[in-house]
Amino acid sequence: MLRWRNAILLAAIAATLLLWTGSPFGLFRTIGYRYSKVVPMPLGKISNSPWASVAQQFPVTFMKSLPTSAPKTLPRIQHNFQKETAAEKKLRVARVDLVKGNFTHAWKGYVKHAWLRDEVQPISGGTLDPFGGWAATLVDSLGESSGY
Repeated sequence: MLRWRNAILLAAIAATLLLWTGSPFGLFRTIGYRYSKVVPMPLGKISNSPWASVAQQFPVTFMKSLPTSAPKTLPRIQHNFQKETAAEKKLRVARVDLVKGNFTHAWKGYVKHAWLRDEVQPISGGTLDPFGGWAATLVDSLGESSGY
């Protein structure tokens, strides 16, 4: 019975808002209406602005114009890799598998023993929270994997 009352109350509130605003997104339109009629200001000093009377400490005296010439081409900085042989590919894939296996082992250990904790103690399997318990290992790994 309580669910029905809550549902009816929510439906009544939604219907009232819909009628009041005209559409589901009309409320946001009516609130932002006064800001949508902003007239573009001319360049220069604006007399009705509260900042018009503030003296500038370092006024701009010269504006450098943008270049009009064609941009110069930049030299290539990436390495040109040669086509790898079958033996080199086999070695590279084996190394990738080893790195992936080490990462997977460490990740599974973190998930099993210290999920959402700061650190896992690898020998005892315990956890430490020297950073306040905000899952520092997880946050650090996200930052390192994204390049930061």
